[in-house]
Amino acid sequence: MKYIFLSLFISFTVSFSFNDSGISSIDKKVERRAQKIFGKNSVATKIKHSDLIEVKGIIVGYEIMKDGNVTGRAYHGITEVCYFGGCSAYTDVSKNVSREEVKYLIYLDENTTVKFIDIVDFESSYGYEIAAKWWLQQFYDKKPGNFVVGYDIDGISGATVSCQQMVATINNFQLK
Repeated sequence: MKYIFLSLFISFTVSFSFNDSGISSIDKKVERRAQKIFGKNSVATKIKHSDLIEVKGIIVGYEIMKDGNVTGRAYHGITEVCYFGGCSAYTDVSKNVSREEVKYLIYLDENTTVKFIDIVDFESSYGYEIAAKWWLQQFYDKKPGNFVVGYDIDGISGATVSCQQMVATINNFQLK
């Protein structure tokens, strides 16, 4: 009886540890979104780490191809925001301020124009408003590099640091 339970447990664990063909849910999400943005025949392929844009916090990058041509890239990354109450010390790295992560996907066309941004996971209790479609749409069809909160990007009361950090992260995707 013990062996039957053990074998069922192992079988159950293994079957839920791997998904079909090793493709993650993020990979699937990138593929679906790439087809919506760049067209039905678009294919997203992970790119080598050495080919990634130099942005802190990138987990993985994808090259998006359609009909044999590169039409864009997508990046899955992490940026940090501080816990509520610790934001005043956020810019001073010498202080021990706990941070929470924001995981995002950003899609850029071949000219590095922002096509779409998706907040995949937002751990913080505060500032989640940056995941709102209306806020993220401010970046669409524009080139990253010079966005400024309060000038060309609306700030959000109660999400000031989250806004500033996400804008800084998006600005890092400019062509060097």
